[in-house]
Amino acid sequence: MLYDNDILQGLYEKAKHPQYAEKIAVQQVDGVRLTYAELMQKVDNLAQSLVERGFVAGDRALLLVRPSVETMILVLGIVRVGGAVIIGDIAMGKDVFEGRVRTAQPKWVFAESILLLLQKWAWVRGIAKQRGLEIPEMNNLGDVTVVNVGRLPFLGDVNLDTLTKHSGVKRTVAPRDPDSDLMIVFTSGTTGQPKGVVHTLRSTIAVLNRVREYLELTEQDVLYTYALHLTIPVLLAGGKAILPAKNNTAAKTLTAYQQYGITKTFDVPSNMQQITEILEERGAIFPPTLQTIMLGAAPVFPDFLARLKQFAHERLRVYAIYGMTEILPACAVSLEDKLAFDPKQGDMIGMPLKGINYHLADDGELILSGDGLFDRYLGQTPVSAHPTGDIATQVDGQLVLLGRKKDMIIRGNYNIYPLLFEPTIRQIQGVADCAMVGVYNPDKADEEIILFVDAQIAEDDLRTALLTGEYSINQYAQPDYIMYEQIPRSGRSNKIDRLALRVQARAQLGIRDSVSTVGAIL
Repeated sequence: MLYDNDILQGLYEKAKHPQYAEKIAVQQVDGVRLTYAELMQKVDNLAQSLVERGFVAGDRALLLVRPSVETMILVLGIVRVGGAVIIGDIAMGKDVFEGRVRTAQPKWVFAESILLLLQKWAWVRGIAKQRGLEIPEMNNLGDVTVVNVGRLPFLGDVNLDTLTKHSGVKRTVAPRDPDSDLMIVFTSGTTGQPKGVVHTLRSTIAVLNRVREYLELTEQDVLYTYALHLTIPVLLAGGKAILPAKNNTAAKTLTAYQQYGITKTFDVPSNMQQITEILEERGAIFPPTLQTIMLGAAPVFPDFLARLKQFAHERLRVYAIYGMTEILPACAVSLEDKLAFDPKQGDMIGMPLKGINYHLADDGELILSGDGLFDRYLGQTPVSAHPTGDIATQVDGQLVLLGRKKDMIIRGNYNIYPLLFEPTIRQIQGVADCAMVGVYNPDKADEEIILFVDAQIAEDDLRTALLTGEYSINQYAQPDYIMYEQIPRSGRSNKIDRLALRVQARAQLGIRDSVSTVGAIL
């Protein structure tokens, strides 16, 4: 049986409407493009084929594919048959990946041809491991049906192209339960029990509606992003979604802005930083068609926004989006408001968007609830609110983050939040990047502050700058040690790997393990 819902109904209506049926709905840069009619025909064919091959409502499907037109077809097709999509990521490492799979227990796996091909050659997996990528073996995934997403033949149990060319008997359609599981996304992290964030059809629809309303998406919009929770709203509005090339670069992104007349885009700050470097080299600004840039998935610092502003035309609007897998988008703030705010007071994230509720716990932790809140962590009971792990306060009616609860350093009687000081330190001439971490020293029964810097400045000069002048920081946050290292970052959002820095600091300082030390690290 097939299942209908608000997401699919809106897209099917567009596919049948003479104004939209032959309009390009989605296109991969330098790749395939589909009209609304073609997209939904492939979705329907896939759904029919999956049912014939035994897919039943509630089945979980693991996706090991990069963002692409095929990914959109897969997600919509799985939604159509009542299934739940598991977003996979082999880059997290073999052990983490296999731990997540054991937790999620998929019955179907959709994997790119190249990944399936690598299963056949152990020596290729060995080379990949030497380069830091452990490729999981599919025979460790249990009794699953493997679908080959790609052109290479004789891989997996069946090819996606075959499934999207269904010509058999049409199935009846029934409404899908709004509270059925639709999406499972694992939060980042390499220790402890895997945490799979479960979104239902109801919460997913709330997210899509909030995105569409906040971005004021229309049929004239051409949206460029890798994020499916943004591409589907623009299609529901009758616009066009452009997906990055699978081997994307900053130069290709900038070319796509111009080639496709992109009006709105979402990206992470590290990628946008590379784009501004290209614009600077060319003596150019963002294309005049680009109306909105949304930045998220990682902290958006004022110094970066000030640089970005140099390449913005007068009609371009830039917003920093705050959210997390559990509830998104949650807050937003404009470039102008963020630059006008004193970063020494914290990181302004604006106020919650329509449908989002918040309160601050006794310790200052930001608690979010409302439309789009995830249902539960996989294997756990449903939730009614989400403790974000961020310590926040209100300044002039706006929410301001002071730092991560787990990253807070307690030295003596002081609570020290690295996020309050790192943006200021990065502005010191000669400092390219920095990170502040705390390490518990059992010999002192206190935490010590280690400042890691990627910098071309002598330590004495750096300490002088930290103590006096425009970029000085409070006395209680002065580092006990300064270590010169490239700052390790991980994940698509390029976040600082503070755990790795704590481990490195303990090793260099010769601090022995203890219960308290482990607690400080985790």
